[in-house]
Amino acid sequence: MRHYADQARQKLDPNYRETSEDGKTADGILYPRAGVLGGCTAHNAMILVYPHNADWNQIADLTGDASWRAEKMRAYFERIENCEHRPDERLLTHLGQNPSRHGWDGWLQTEKAIPSAAVLNRDLRDTFLDSAKAVLESPELS
Repeated sequence: MRHYADQARQKLDPNYRETSEDGKTADGILYPRAGVLGGCTAHNAMILVYPHNADWNQIADLTGDASWRAEKMRAYFERIENCEHRPDERLLTHLGQNPSRHGWDGWLQTEKAIPSAAVLNRDLRDTFLDSAKAVLESPELS
C-alpha cells in the first residue's frame, strides 16, 4: 500500500526507502500501522492485547536488534500501563510484588470490557441496529 499517490511526493518523505539490491528493504514508507501485533480489529475496537513473548523475540531475531526482545518490551509495557482491573494486585505493588507484571502508574489506562455497557448504551445500540438494517436492505443481498 502506498502512503502518497505520486512517486515524487513519496520520495520526499524522510521515511522513504528504495528497494535494496539484496531485496531486504522494500520500496516505500515504513511506519507503524494498526495491522501489526494485534491487527486492525484490535485497533478499531480499542482492545489492547499484549503480544506473546515469541512475537517480540522473532522481531528481535529478524532485525538483529536485541532491544526488541520480550523482556525489554515487557519493561516498556509496564512503564506505560495503568492497570485498573486488578485492584488487589495494585496493593501488592506497595509490598514490592507484581505477579501479573502489569503496569500501575503509566498513561495507558487498561480495563476489562463491560459488554452490558454497550448493549445499554442507546446511541451505540441504535447505530448497530441501523447498520444491520442497512446491510440487510442492501441490493447486494437481493
